[in-house]
Amino acid sequence: MQTYVVDNFCRRIDLDHPEDGKEFEKHFYKAFNKLKEQNFLRSIWNWDDEKKTIRFNIPNEHITMYSFRNDKAQSVIYVGGLYDRSYCQFDKFGFQPPMTGEKYGEIITLFSTTDFDGNLYNLERTFLKGYCFEQSREQGCKFLLATCTPQLIRLYLKWNFKIIETRHFNGAIRHLIRFDL
Repeated sequence: MQTYVVDNFCRRIDLDHPEDGKEFEKHFYKAFNKLKEQNFLRSIWNWDDEKKTIRFNIPNEHITMYSFRNDKAQSVIYVGGLYDRSYCQFDKFGFQPPMTGEKYGEIITLFSTTDFDGNLYNLERTFLKGYCFEQSREQGCKFLLATCTPQLIRLYLKWNFKIIETRHFNGAIRHLIRFDL
């Protein structure tokens, strides 16, 4: 059953593909535009309030984006990552890259859309661990890094991420977290 779900509901999307890219940018905007504090996020991502889209400042060809779709073929969760170390997002928060020779990936976004049914089992077991983390292993990664707000840290800790460092940044707290693959 797990293989069927992964094969039929999990996929890598191309941000340069006209339909996939536009759909992602609109979902990205909808997910983050509702946040109360946006100043910092507006400084690191390209927001277009007229079109109601967000794009990364990192070139699309360096971003690997995954989508989990429901049985109606609607994207319900997105995870974006970097495997190319020439680009980094956690440094914008003042975090330093780890001093290791091991290859790692960086999760630059993880969010759900309004079509997400709230099924955290599917999110964790099927999409993250069954698909995204396997994709990272295939890229040769030994661990993943991400930044996280205090509001979401309990969820990431439940998924076995570990806090590496905490920083106060522009009046907000951010955690650098790590997941060993």
